[in-house]
Amino acid sequence: MEYVSLLLVDDDADLLRMLERRLEQDGYNVIAVEGGRQALLALERHLPDLAIVDLLMPEMDGFQVAEQIKKRGDLPIIFLTSVGDTQTRVDAIRRYAEDYVLKPFDYGELLARVQRVLRRTAGSASLSEPQVVVDGDLSLDLTLREAYTPSGVVKLSVTEAKLLYHLVRNAGQTLPVSVLVARLWGYADETGPEALRVAVHRLRHKLEPDPVHPRYILTDREVGYRFVELERR
Repeated sequence: MEYVSLLLVDDDADLLRMLERRLEQDGYNVIAVEGGRQALLALERHLPDLAIVDLLMPEMDGFQVAEQIKKRGDLPIIFLTSVGDTQTRVDAIRRYAEDYVLKPFDYGELLARVQRVLRRTAGSASLSEPQVVVDGDLSLDLTLREAYTPSGVVKLSVTEAKLLYHLVRNAGQTLPVSVLVARLWGYADETGPEALRVAVHRLRHKLEPDPVHPRYILTDREVGYRFVELERR
């Protein structure tokens, strides 16, 4: 199974533990946190593929959590809640959510909805367009795996294109080494950070005017890598 990471946000500790155990048994990497503030802290360290969020929580409700999640990236959200009135469901789906599951729920139904949302959003929800203009000196076509620089067209390897995809998707945000390793190779062991360092080194030599003093792919030491914020157009 491809490495897929899920963020679970609920103030019910027993429900969290149950869902964490069942989803991990089904092959998912699960980040389970109690409450909205813990969810935002988790997003500083992890890059999940999908968030499952309770609607009624103290301190930050599900709508507030979802608003903050969407500010950090185009992460699909499923609301898991006991609030079943029609207007709330409509508002949730219109504003933030890809799906809405009522408590109490059948685990098999929730799993099917998770799989459906992941299929629908895989590879497409992150970048609104595969062509990205970074600045006057660099533009990218991540579908063709090409970069356009003042010196000409540069072809990217599959790994380089995947790495660039995740960095550009989260431009301005530092992605931890462990997250990038898992995204690129689907595993995390002692060889991963060095393989990532080599991939970043090669990508810089293809894209950067001065690879020793990078303009686009920046290193946050002891944390990870960050792509420069894109110009607003």
